[in-house]
Amino acid sequence: MICLDTSFLIDLFKERIKISDKLKEHLKDNLVITPFSIFELYHGMYRLKRKEPAFNLIRRRENLKTLYNKFTILDFNLDAAVKSAEILNSLEAKGQVIDLVDIMITSIALVQNCHTIITRNVDHFQRISDLKIISYDLIEKKE
Repeated sequence: MICLDTSFLIDLFKERIKISDKLKEHLKDNLVITPFSIFELYHGMYRLKRKEPAFNLIRRRENLKTLYNKFTILDFNLDAAVKSAEILNSLEAKGQVIDLVDIMITSIALVQNCHTIITRNVDHFQRISDLKIISYDLIEKKE
């Protein structure tokens, strides 16, 4: 089982992921996401609508729903809440605090026995022990 971070979902949605042979193999696994990634996707969408009034919110909602419905969504439960507090405390002790949403995404994955995440946000997630990180490249923009 592999958890997809929000950065991966955004890049997938925007069709800008460079699919290497290594990444292709990982994508054959059981892919999961969390409600916090869905929260981040919707937050970004609503922010775009606020900045660009012509933004088609209805179409984008449907596109996002189609995207996230392709994956199993792991729930945030009591065990994940406790794990989040444990991770946050550990990071605070080291002076390496990261975004709370990243902590909650990780805690959900770990309590569900998912120890691998695909992300471009390597700097944050590498601070969490017991987590294997798979990074990826973006397609180079053509000028």
